[in-house]
Amino acid sequence: CPLMSVAENIVMDKQDLFKGVLQDTAAYRRLAIQVLGELGQDDINPDQIVRELSIAQQQIVEIAKAISANARIILMDEPTSSISQLTGSLSYGTGG
Repeated sequence: CPLMSVAENIVMDKQDLFKGVLQDTAAYRRLAIQVLGELGQDDINPDQIVRELSIAQQQIVEIAKAISANARIILMDEPTSSISQLTGSLSYGTGG
């Protein structure tokens, strides 16, 4: 959602944190910082509104959202400049 913060977007699908209202702001902020850090994106402010980010940063937030939701597969329909920044960061195994 472009009108929500980066952190709110990243935890949007986490049922334990999102029940119509995000309740534990410290917890979802920590999670956002952790996931962005895993992607090497420490420069993205978790408190910033998503629509204020560059397109590449918005795409990274979407990837972070999928990772925080424990997505096993992330399909991307177009090559983007932001993906080249993440090549070394997206090294998740294929094990079950």
